[in-house]
Amino acid sequence: HAIQTADLVVVVLDGTEPLTPEDRELIDLPARRKLIVVNKSDRLRTVGDWPSDAIMISATTGQGIAEQLAAISNLLVPELPPEGQRIPIN
Repeated sequence: HAIQTADLVVVVLDGTEPLTPEDRELIDLPARRKLIVVNKSDRLRTVGDWPSDAIMISATTGQGIAEQLAAISNLLVPELPPEGQRIPIN
C-alpha cells in the first residue's frame, strides 16, 4: 500500500551487479511516480539491461547526482506554485 500512495518511489540498483529477478520486480512496480537510479556507474562491470530512463550515478565521484536531484524535484514538483503558496507534498 505504501508504494501505491508514495509521492515518489526511488529504486536504486547496484551497477556492478547484473539485474536480479528482485530488481526487475522493483523496476516493474506500479507507482504514481518512480525514478530508477543505477549507482556505481564509475565501476560498471557488466553491460546491464538497465531501463532506458534510468539515471546513472556514482556516489563516489558525484557523477549524475545533479541529474538525479533535478529528476526528483521535477517529479515531485512539476510546476512551481505561485510565490507565497506551499508546495503540495504529503
